[in-house]
Amino acid sequence: MSAPPPSPPARSWVPALIAGCLGSMLLGAAMFTPAFLPEASPAQAVAPALANPAGTLAGRIAVIAAVPIMVAAWLGIRRAMIAPGGPSRWLVLAAWSAPLLLVPPVFSNDPYLYADQAWIVQQGQNPYLVGLSAVPGPYAEQVDAFWRGSTAVYPALNLALIWLSAAVTGFHPYWGVIAMRLPALAGVALLGALLPALARAAGANPRHAAWLGLLNPLVIIHLVGGAHNDALMIGLIALALWLGLGRHGLWLAPIALGLAVAVKQPAAFAGLGLAFLIGEQRRGDLGAAARDPQVRSRRADLVGMTVPLAVTAAISIGTFALVSAATFGFGWLTSLALPGSVLSPAPVNLLVQFGVPAIVASWLGRAALVLIIAAAVWRYAPRNPWRVLVISLFAVALTGAVLHGWYLAWGTCFLALARFGRWAERLAVGGLVMILVYLSMAEYLGWIVLAQIAIGIGAAVIIDQLAYGRLGTPLRRLVAQRVAGAPGPKGMPSR
Repeated sequence: MSAPPPSPPARSWVPALIAGCLGSMLLGAAMFTPAFLPEASPAQAVAPALANPAGTLAGRIAVIAAVPIMVAAWLGIRRAMIAPGGPSRWLVLAAWSAPLLLVPPVFSNDPYLYADQAWIVQQGQNPYLVGLSAVPGPYAEQVDAFWRGSTAVYPALNLALIWLSAAVTGFHPYWGVIAMRLPALAGVALLGALLPALARAAGANPRHAAWLGLLNPLVIIHLVGGAHNDALMIGLIALALWLGLGRHGLWLAPIALGLAVAVKQPAAFAGLGLAFLIGEQRRGDLGAAARDPQVRSRRADLVGMTVPLAVTAAISIGTFALVSAATFGFGWLTSLALPGSVLSPAPVNLLVQFGVPAIVASWLGRAALVLIIAAAVWRYAPRNPWRVLVISLFAVALTGAVLHGWYLAWGTCFLALARFGRWAERLAVGGLVMILVYLSMAEYLGWIVLAQIAIGIGAAVIIDQLAYGRLGTPLRRLVAQRVAGAPGPKGMPSR
């Protein structure tokens, strides 16, 4: 085992903490401008002076500045976070998330849709049968015109939770939308509480897992700021994994997974990793000889996983079916094609944009998903369930008909557990930067595709070097010296 990283100089992480907080504040302020608000949003009354083209431009400029600041702060605090004696993950999470808690949804129209579906439920209607904006109420006019008339695409537990969240505010036109963050915050809290224990079980550095999986900009900007139901799904997957490590994991963990699927369907693809984890945990109780690679053949491995796989599938599917039947049913099955109608950088979507028939592109995506997961199982299962988990979550995100940035959080939140190595992490960080560039410049700023690609690649390379390469070494050393009060480089007196 390699030696732990040295403790960071006292207060060396404070500038990055402050920078991330300032970037978050700037991003939150931009959400009050017409560049990001629906026309009917009551939030426009907060800053009426911005309701003009100048306000729109100011909002876009603020975003162009805020997102790089937040990414740089996250990478700047990396070494302090992964070393003993660094800042608490809760402190950093709170400082970077707090400015976004009460502002309009960040880079997302989804909370307006959630709130309108909650209102439909409040009126005694079923969102699987009644389309968005069909029932007059406080949120109908805030729903994006593209989605009006479409029915709910998420499972029943999600509908129940968004109804409960909006009901807490009395279905207030503004606070009812903000309340859609409550399930998301619960999911992020679950992830933050359980990730260190999962990292220890996986043999990873808990502080590194918290930096990479909890504090990354996808979590702060999209899961907290954007209030996506993916956050609660991820938190429940973390709960399922944690329960899977326990004595009664075979029975309890699949229940948590079933609840995660009842929030959002892609959680089902965590099932293989969870089942292998449960199987390995149970087999570990039999003694070290059972884990000896010379004793265990691949055939014995796979046969030994039969019971965990069957029980995990049965209980999780049963939990999902029971929750759905007891609430709103399975009407989302008729609306699954709706999300794929949005243009996105998903490979399947790009094929369609270049003229490949949609049905062909869709089947190519499904085939790729099956092959990737099968290869992961063959290569890593069951002895490395963490890698099966992470690969499966990334695969389902990248092979679907639509790809949003927060979909990458599914695998990124657990990436450190798989221990793929530094180059895999650098590749993931570069991809994260590029998707953030796409989301801020393509979906909301309307920049042309070539400009997005060029800026995204350039930003990814520069940030990668600042975080991991030689370019970042003198800058990190200079910051550490300045903050700690140590003598600076020759010719540069310290303060």
